[in-house]
Amino acid sequence: MNNILDFQEEQSKLKEASRGTRLTNYLVDSIFLWLVNESLLTAIGLEIVVEHITPEVLESGEFLKAFLAQQLIQFVVIISYYLLSEYFLEGKTAGKYLTKTRAVDIDGQAMNFTSTLLRSLVRLVPFEAFSFLGSRENGWHDRWTKTMVVQE
Repeated sequence: MNNILDFQEEQSKLKEASRGTRLTNYLVDSIFLWLVNESLLTAIGLEIVVEHITPEVLESGEFLKAFLAQQLIQFVVIISYYLLSEYFLEGKTAGKYLTKTRAVDIDGQAMNFTSTLLRSLVRLVPFEAFSFLGSRENGWHDRWTKTMVVQE
């Protein structure tokens, strides 16, 4: 019985991050991810320069190959960033460090590897960022993995 009361008391101390804070996290992390992704693409020579897209390039299929390679690299960067930072940095990303928040499971405990990986993968679902709109406070990557972002 005492464990149940301890759990309820601990859970009542958790304060979920506001939508504004979550938006700040998203923007900071998106800028960071964009910088990492563009730096990586430039370093390996896969950046697509709009001025170099000609009808000949489009017909040869080189543009499509470069575009698909870019998408694959971007997916790997996103998954790696969120997985590594949220798992090894105790639920924190660059945005969460700035806003003094962290991702935890619904019990307020550190996320396990599986939850962190699934949370990272769900971010790739089209329109996932829009899942915060409406009456729900949490996005799909929170709801589907039973996690949340809390103030420290």
